[in-house]
Amino acid sequence: MPKSREIALTSLDLLLLAILKQAPATNYFALQQQWGLSIGTTHPALARLRRTNLVEIKPATEGKAGSISLTRRGRQALEASWRTSLTTARNPEEIMRAVTLAALLGNARDKRQALGAAREVAARRRASATKRRVDLEGFGRRKNTPVGLHMWMTALLDTATWGAEAAVLEEIAKELEGAGQEIVDSSGSQAPQPEAAPSAVRLEDIPRRRDPLQGLFEERPKL
Repeated sequence: MPKSREIALTSLDLLLLAILKQAPATNYFALQQQWGLSIGTTHPALARLRRTNLVEIKPATEGKAGSISLTRRGRQALEASWRTSLTTARNPEEIMRAVTLAALLGNARDKRQALGAAREVAARRRASATKRRVDLEGFGRRKNTPVGLHMWMTALLDTATWGAEAAVLEEIAKELEGAGQEIVDSSGSQAPQPEAAPSAVRLEDIPRRRDPLQGLFEERPKL
C-alpha cells in the first residue's frame, strides 16, 4: 500500500474525491465521458492522490475493467477540506469546481457561498478587462512596430478572454440565482416555509421537464 503523506488538495483533487464519493469504483472512461474531465489533467491528479493513499486504483485486467475508488482516508480528507474551495477559488475553472462541489456535498449556505464567489470573481474579471482595454488603445497606436504589435495582440487577447470569462460566470450566477435559498438558522436546520399560492397553468408549460442542474441546488432533506 502506498505510504500516506500529507498534501495540499487542489480544487481538482477535491472534485475528483467528491465524484468518487458519489460514484464508487468508477474509471477513467467514466470521468471523461460522464463528467467531461480531461484524462491529461485527471491522470496526474489521481496518481498523486493514490500516492497519498486517498484513492485506490485497480488496473484493468483481461476481461475486467479497472476501477478507481475512494479510500477511507480519502473520504476523511474530502470531508475536512472541500469547503476551502468556496473561499480560495480565484479563476473560472476553480469557481466551476466549487459550484459543483457545493451541489454534490453542500447545504444551502454552502451553495449560496459558491454562487457569491462566482459573482465576485466575475466582477474582478470584468474590472480587469476594462482596465486592459485602456492598454489596448495605447498599444494600438504603436502596433506599426514589432514590440507594439505584440503588446497590442496580447492586450487584445486578455481583454477578450477576461470579458468572456466574466460573462460565463455572470451567466452561471444568473441561471442558479435563488437556488439553495432556503432559510438556514445557526443550527443548520431549515425554518418552515409558507406554502406558495397555486399559480395559473400555461399550456406551453405542460409537460415541463425539470432542470437536472437546478435539482442539485435544492437542499436535500437531512436523514
